[in-house]
Amino acid sequence: MTAAVVTAVPPADVVPGALTRLGGLTPLDVGSGWVPPGTHGAEPFNVYLLREGDVGLLVDSGPRAVTPILLDQLEKTWTGRDLSVVLLRNELEAIGGVGPLLARYPDAKLIYPGGGGVLDWIDFRQQVGDREHDLRYEAALVLGHPDAIELGLARPVRLVQPTISNLTITWLYDAACQAMFCTDAFSFIHAPSAEGAGSESVILDQVPAHVNAEYVAAHLAERYFWLRKADVRPAREKIRAAFEQYEVSVLCPSRGAVVRGPDTVAQLVATTLDAIDLIPRYQW
Repeated sequence: MTAAVVTAVPPADVVPGALTRLGGLTPLDVGSGWVPPGTHGAEPFNVYLLREGDVGLLVDSGPRAVTPILLDQLEKTWTGRDLSVVLLRNELEAIGGVGPLLARYPDAKLIYPGGGGVLDWIDFRQQVGDREHDLRYEAALVLGHPDAIELGLARPVRLVQPTISNLTITWLYDAACQAMFCTDAFSFIHAPSAEGAGSESVILDQVPAHVNAEYVAAHLAERYFWLRKADVRPAREKIRAAFEQYEVSVLCPSRGAVVRGPDTVAQLVATTLDAIDLIPRYQW
């Protein structure tokens, strides 16, 4: 993916005044290794801005190709005084833009609850205007795995054990918006096209008819390939338990369409549970 093929989508309020979706779209093609062969359309790459008064929390930075779009969108949408960035997954798809982001917002705190040296993956030296930044010394890095990130005085955003994941991954849950930030899980729904796309392409209040159990199983088998040879029962039970424990009205993946509405979320979760048993098995 290169910057030339990323199309901006205007910032859109998922929950007015509290949760905004930022980011862009890139066409899906034979190089899109996270989707089944033959998948068409465009992929939303999402960065989320949670707000509580003058306090903001960015969820991930998106890939580097999205960075110019993200910085332009933040310039127009973020007017607060206290910004933090939390990284849920130590993969370039989710953290690739964090270097320029921290250089543009040098007072922002970088929160990383996962494993591995996250700053090792980014370009330390960033030029902003006439000043060069060295993020090894400038970034305010907050490590560890607290129970929650405080967004203001009375809005904890809770860290959640992921139900299905690769590597060291964390989910987030914001009770105020009933929003679950599930990184690359539930990333099944793509936009029809990048041309002229607006919020209706990246925030869905209904599950499209073609997103059935067979469709979801094919996506799970491609991204979480190890499920093809694993006992899938623990994954099914973890998914079921998580969505019984948390009231979720918004599913916020790092890529793919946002799914909004409690009934819509419940439908997609139920379809995913049905899909678990349909994942094709490796033939030994």
